[in-house]
Amino acid sequence: QNSINSKCCLGPGIFDVGMTPLGKNGRRSPNMLTIRTGGELCGSGESTIIKFHGDATLMDWRGVEVIGNNIAVHDLTLNTEDLSNTIEQTHELHVTGPVDGLYVHDVWFKHPLHPGFKGGDDIDFVGYAESMITNTRIDHNHFISSSRIGIQIHSGVHDMMITNNEFLDARVLDIGTEGTGVISNLTIAHNTHLVGPSQTGGTAIALNIVTDSTIVDNV
Repeated sequence: QNSINSKCCLGPGIFDVGMTPLGKNGRRSPNMLTIRTGGELCGSGESTIIKFHGDATLMDWRGVEVIGNNIAVHDLTLNTEDLSNTIEQTHELHVTGPVDGLYVHDVWFKHPLHPGFKGGDDIDFVGYAESMITNTRIDHNHFISSSRIGIQIHSGVHDMMITNNEFLDARVLDIGTEGTGVISNLTIAHNTHLVGPSQTGGTAIALNIVTDSTIVDNV
């Protein structure tokens, strides 16, 4: 967390991030790490591994929470293989609007399903008409595994470019929107979509209530 706050990139190695403790009310913060305006989470490439572990206790969980503007996440691996007791709202990277100027590139997402439990998305975007997520770039990432959806847009997104990524094994979808509206100007281009061993659906990209968008030159 100190590295994020000071915009200091991590070197190679495994960085263990454990579960936050339960409070007196039996709840805990869902965010393991948080990036705020002007912050940066970065490493030296695939060999910089942030490994989340612990018992999620069937509560909402977010490996990295993004809040604010001009934020970058790049050149590292996010890994949730050692989580337990997960639910559908278990997201490796979670973005809550209002957010402007987010850039995610050269990240390896490893977010597999844990047998017997539900799982969430590699990246989940949640904005609304009054708190939009704007000017986002998702480029040259490697979605190794996803327990639900690789990139999920709940609502409230305008001007997002999803380009040059590879999707290897998303259980449900590679890219999806949930259809609550206020989603516009998506560019989905030059991505590679493969069918992995965990996939349960037959669709790579599923967009609902999305306007003024382009899907071009994907494989």
